[in-house]
Amino acid sequence: MDSGLNNLDETDSVFDAIRSFNDTEVSSALARLTQNSKLLSVFGTNSSETQIETSQLKTIKTITEFQAWMQTLVRPILSNTVTSLHVSGLEMLQPDQSHIFISNHRDIIMDPLLINVSLLDNGFQSAHCAIGDNLLNTEASRLLSGLNNCFKVVRSLTSPKAMLKAMKLQSEYIRHLHFQKNQQVWIAQKEGRAKDNKDLTNPALIKMLSLAKDREVAPNDYLSTLNIVPVSISYEWDPCDTEKAIQLSQKANSSNYQKHENDDIQAIQKGLFGNKGRISVAFGEVIKPYDTSVLNRYEVANRIDTFIHKHYRIFESNFAAYELLGADSITRSEIEETLSPKEIINARESLLRRTENLETDVRQRLLHAYAEPFLAKYKEQINLK
Repeated sequence: MDSGLNNLDETDSVFDAIRSFNDTEVSSALARLTQNSKLLSVFGTNSSETQIETSQLKTIKTITEFQAWMQTLVRPILSNTVTSLHVSGLEMLQPDQSHIFISNHRDIIMDPLLINVSLLDNGFQSAHCAIGDNLLNTEASRLLSGLNNCFKVVRSLTSPKAMLKAMKLQSEYIRHLHFQKNQQVWIAQKEGRAKDNKDLTNPALIKMLSLAKDREVAPNDYLSTLNIVPVSISYEWDPCDTEKAIQLSQKANSSNYQKHENDDIQAIQKGLFGNKGRISVAFGEVIKPYDTSVLNRYEVANRIDTFIHKHYRIFESNFAAYELLGADSITRSEIEETLSPKEIINARESLLRRTENLETDVRQRLLHAYAEPFLAKYKEQINLK
């Protein structure tokens, strides 16, 4: 399909408001980054380590080289905070083809990081990742994201007209990356993290992808050419579980609730350095029309949700939370033969420790968050009191 953007390249000013950097801009961006006092603060590095890393940055000339350098930082973090990482499904995809990966969203940095680690380890290019402008409020964050092939999603607009214009620009940029640059793209299934772990794709996201299509092209045909791939990311433990539950409780019980300025940076640091236990990343097949189906925003959203719920790996922490909430009408053997009775007991004890000093409402929200993937996967078979 002709993208309709044949005369544009990655330096064209039409995308300047949201695009990532290109190779010709790397040296200038790195010069500014190394002079920034907040360089690598998110990684918790001390001053001597920062000086060592800064000297290495002087030799980097391309985005690929910068991302390789970033991998030397994040790989040790993963080794120290992840017990195991299981990746599946990429063998069904072609590395030389571009895809739009749409996943559930648990962690601000870890989700796209896991997508890219999985892609790179399996012979794919890293993905261009959508990131909300709420995370780009400092020069350091803007420089780091631009160097890491992140493009900006504008969320701070209130005017419907301005929002539509921003969504169309985002759609055109994704179209440009997909058709003209043959690049991988990652987007979360809805705006913001699912703090309650209810993984439901916003159909408006799929509608946004279609805004850049030519008028004469049917949505079904255009969506078929985007190579949309659902991805299910499963975490055994969430380092930010308590904070998420507290925020949900405060938001539900206060009409004046406002997120604190440092909440996002603290979530990034806890998500990176906190214990996550085992992680599973399951990639699906490209979403194409069935014989009797037509791809529209609702059909695509439903297909993504179905895949995410079906392929979410249930850990003992999920089942233990389900039991603590008062489960009945199902036995462990009926659900997950792979679950260890001993580990269920350990997970239960860990959850009790995590929640022992929490208010009742916060405790229930935390347990429901862990139980939610289990509830979604086995909703026809389970019941809560």
